[in-house]
Amino acid sequence: MVDELGEWLNAELERRSWSMSELGRRAGYSSTQVSNVINGTAKPTAEFTIRVANALDEDAVNLLRMAEILPALPPAASEEEKALYLFRQIRRPEQREAALRMLGGLTDHSAIPQSRPEPTSRMGVDATLQEFIRRTFRVMWEIAPSGERAAIFTEFIGELSREMEHQSTEPG
Repeated sequence: MVDELGEWLNAELERRSWSMSELGRRAGYSSTQVSNVINGTAKPTAEFTIRVANALDEDAVNLLRMAEILPALPPAASEEEKALYLFRQIRRPEQREAALRMLGGLTDHSAIPQSRPEPTSRMGVDATLQEFIRRTFRVMWEIAPSGERAAIFTEFIGELSREMEHQSTEPG
């Protein structure tokens, strides 16, 4: 909705301590054009929205959805898309691994028995970790664009292998 984009832009400018003139300068528009969109007196075009997103270093798809240029996603899909977008912004492998650990810690592990040691697979991976990997792959499969799944899975497996290798070399 245009009102949603206008409200979001207004809040974002305030958060960054930017004026409408500053946003306009960075996006290649006049402060009047920016003001008209923020105030809802003008409907943003796709070009305007993309240039503003780039000026703010934000995901253009999200802004295009706020402007109703692209259809809104259902709430769950929107959250998944945002999570994947944020995960892709993480460049350092150790930070990606930390993010995966945090997500793993937030998942419901109540279905996984915790009272006794679990048997390990042929690769030395216990059942709890196997279940976490299965769940992670399932989520990644659902939210990753089909053309990018192989690269994402390959990277995930590499990160997991490095982590397992690192843990196996740590003392006790």
